[in-house]
Amino acid sequence: MPLLVALIKRPVLGAARKWVVIWSGFMVTMSALSLYFALQHQNNHWMSYAFNPVAAALILWALSWWQTGRRPAIVIRLLIPTIIIAWVPIVVLLEDTKSFSLLGEPLVGMVVLVTAIYTLAARTLRETRSLTEQDWFWAAIGIAVYHGAVVGFHPVSYWLLQTRPQLVIRAMEINALVEVTALLAIAWGMTREASTIRINRGS
Repeated sequence: MPLLVALIKRPVLGAARKWVVIWSGFMVTMSALSLYFALQHQNNHWMSYAFNPVAAALILWALSWWQTGRRPAIVIRLLIPTIIIAWVPIVVLLEDTKSFSLLGEPLVGMVVLVTAIYTLAARTLRETRSLTEQDWFWAAIGIAVYHGAVVGFHPVSYWLLQTRPQLVIRAMEINALVEVTALLAIAWGMTREASTIRINRGS
């Protein structure tokens, strides 16, 4: 949906918005490929393990451009190689790539969730104008909700698959509803005023 807004309304795209649009396009591509494999009755869980770090890197990079200073932006950007380095042993040693993620995706989702909440809090404390008219406000909320769902969905679905598989579809439906709500918030942010704070070298 953020991608659709960018294509239709052609809003002013600062660095943060551009990376949100790239992330959105990447997620649309992943979803389309995942649906294709599902329709072919092929396991598509491996896609999450292969591409989740890329998605996390894109959205963390976007959030780094909404920071109020250079130091928090650098810290957030340093999270990207840290996640990638940690991802490989977690997946190889601990995960079943044919099922839902028990550790990797919830962990990465938590990192993005905390980053989005921090961004929301830090910007709110510095903002003097209406919060609801700012792009970062809605985007940070949407990103937090989206990745909050990631944190809960995968371990819950993993457990349901082992104990009550008939409820997995219901969990997927609820997760999809939450994701759509989150994407709507991000898309709405794309229609709001572009961020005006710039990262200063001394901040």
